[in-house]
This record gives sequence, C-alpha cells and structure tokens, in this order.
Amino acid sequence: MAQQATQRIKVYPVDNYTPYYTLQIRENHILTARNQVLQVISGAAWVSNNGQDYTLKAGEAITLKVGGDGMVVVSAMFKKPVRYTLSS
Repeated sequence: MAQQATQRIKVYPVDNYTPYYTLQIRENHILTARNQVLQVISGAAWVSNNGQDYTLKAGEAITLKVGGDGMVVVSAMFKKPVRYTLSS
C-alpha cells in the first residue's frame, strides 16, 4: 500500500508581508505540486493531491507532494471564501 503523499504539518505564523491567495465560492485553483506548504489563513479548503482529498480549516497546513500527475486542486468550502498561502 502506498504511503500517504500529503501530510498535515505544523503551521507557521503568517505576517503582514506574506502573499496570500483568495478563492471565492465556486472557484478552483489548479497548482503544480512542488513540495510547497499550503496553509489556510481563513475559511475552509478542499485540497486534492495525488488522488487524496483533504479538508483544511483556518490554521491548518499540508505539504503538497510531487507524485502521480503532480496536479493539485484547491476549492473553497461551505459557501464561503478561503484564503491561503503557499511557501516552499
């Protein structure tokens, strides 16, 4: 059985200079996985990486692992916008 490709990790403080992304309702972001850390700042996100689905709420983070097709889909949940950061 394959090892889980994406793991929840310890979150880091977000300062006023950290760029972030905002997803509105019914929007998706499609990313290429490069072992970057995706941290949710506000709202809740549905993240799909390497055939695994994850739900993250504000303050949670995961590492987007390379593998499979290398594509990541991020969506807002619960009919509310979501904000997140990406760092390497």
